[in-house]
Amino acid sequence: MINQGIIKKNIDMVYSTSIKMIAILIFACAITLTLFKSLPYILKVQKKLDRMVLVLRERFIGSKIIRAFDNSKKRKR
Repeated sequence: MINQGIIKKNIDMVYSTSIKMIAILIFACAITLTLFKSLPYILKVQKKLDRMVLVLRERFIGSKIIRAFDNSKKRKR
């Protein structure tokens, strides 16, 4: 009788843990899918935001910002 109670508790614990693990797996899959679906849109928005910041910076300074290549790697320190 005691063994049956212990076995029943273990089975209940396994079911409880299984349900939680499945829920976590589904939630992780949903987050991953959302991330991969939204990544192209995020990159487009980032490019537009970078362009807008560049234009605003040029207007605030009053002249074009001269963008040059970063030659700091070629220079010796």
